[in-house]
Amino acid sequence: MQKRKFVGILVIVALVLFVQPFVQPALASINGSTGLINIPTAGTLAESNLIVSYHHFKGSGTIALTMGVFNGVEVGVSSRLRTGEPLNGNLKVKLLQETSTVPAFAVGLETYMGTPMYYGVLSKQIGAAGVRGHIGIGTGKYRHGVLGISAVLNPVTISSVNKSLKVPVTTLIAEYDGSGLNTGLSFRFNSDFSGKVFVSKMKDLGFGLSYTARF
Repeated sequence: MQKRKFVGILVIVALVLFVQPFVQPALASINGSTGLINIPTAGTLAESNLIVSYHHFKGSGTIALTMGVFNGVEVGVSSRLRTGEPLNGNLKVKLLQETSTVPAFAVGLETYMGTPMYYGVLSKQIGAAGVRGHIGIGTGKYRHGVLGISAVLNPVTISSVNKSLKVPVTTLIAEYDGSGLNTGLSFRFNSDFSGKVFVSKMKDLGFGLSYTARF
C-alpha cells in the first residue's frame, strides 16, 4: 500500500515537471461538486450554472446534480444507482480567490449515508498556464488528505484540414483521493458537453459524462 502511494505521488510530480498546457474548463467530480475524478478542487460553478453528471466508478453508477447558487457557492445532490442508498448532498464555498501568489481556498461539506464529511482544499496554478495543483484534508474519506494535478493538453478544439476529425479540449488528470491513485483524461466537446475516462487504483476502468446548463 505504501509503495502504491509513493508511486502515485511520483506520477503527480512528474506531470507538474513535464506537461505544459493552458486554460482549464470546470470539471465535475463523481459526487457532482467541482473537482477532478474523486476529489474536490477549490473551484466552484458560476452563478446560475447547473451540471448534470453521471460517473461509473468502482463498478457502480452515480448520477449528480450541482448548481452554482451564488458566486463562490455551489450545492448539489447525488445518488448511487441501484443500491437503495439515500441521496447524498454537497455544499462548497470558496473563501479565497486565487491570485499570482495566493491559492484559491474553499471549504465543503458532503454527506454519505447520512454521515457528514468536512474538508478544506487549496488550488493554484503551478508554473505553466493550465497546470494546476490541488491539495486538501478533512474528515471521513478526506482524513488522509487528497492531492491532485490537472493539466490542459490543448486549450482549444483542434480540427483537421477538412474538419472531418476534431480533437476536443483535453485535460490530463492525476489524483490521490485518500485511498489510492486515479488517473484519466477529461474531454470538453463544447461549452455544454464533456466526458471523462479514467483508471482508479491503477486497475479499474471508469468513465463520466456531464451536461452544463445556464439560466
